[in-house]
Amino acid sequence: FQLLYTSGTTGFPKGALIPHRAKLRLGMTHALNLALQPGDRVWGALPMHHHYAQWLLLTAVPLVGATVVFHPRFDAGAAWEALARRRITHLPAVPTTLERLLAASRSDGAARRPAPALRQIVYGGAPCPPALIPRLRAAFPGVRLFQGFGQTETGYCLGLHDADHDRRPESLGRPDLFSEVR
Repeated sequence: FQLLYTSGTTGFPKGALIPHRAKLRLGMTHALNLALQPGDRVWGALPMHHHYAQWLLLTAVPLVGATVVFHPRFDAGAAWEALARRRITHLPAVPTTLERLLAASRSDGAARRPAPALRQIVYGGAPCPPALIPRLRAAFPGVRLFQGFGQTETGYCLGLHDADHDRRPESLGRPDLFSEVR
C-alpha cells in the first residue's frame, strides 16, 4: 500500500513497507476506539506526511462515512471556531496543540469557549503530561480522551482509553484489537 520513512531516531531514516491489510486494520481499530459514526466531523490539522494523520483522516474517517474538516496547519483560534461553528465531534491533536488550545481560550478573557458537538479528543505523537488531563476534563466536560501509541513500522498498537487516563495517566495504554505487544 505504502512506503513510509521512519524519523531516523537511532540512525538514518528507513523505509517501512505498509501493507493494505495493516492500513485497513488501523483504520477499523481506530474507528471502533473513537466510536466514529457516519456524519461525524473530524478536525484535520495534522501533518499529512505522518502515519497518525494518514490512518485516522485518510483511513478511519472514510471507512465510516464521516467527514474531515481540513486546515493547512494548527491555529488555536481556527480550532475554537471550528469546534463551535463546524460542529467538530472529534479533535485529533498532539499534547502541544492541546496546551495551545487551552491557552488560547484564556488569552482573550473567555473562561470557556463552546464545543457543543465535541465527543472525543484523540492525541498521540508525544506523551501527555499528567497535569494536562484534569485541565482538558475541566475545559471539555464529558468529552472522552484517547491516546494512541505506535511507530511508523506498525502504526498505532497501544491505546489509553478514557477511564485509564484517571487510573494510569503515565501509561501508553493496552494492546489494541489485532495487536500483540511484547
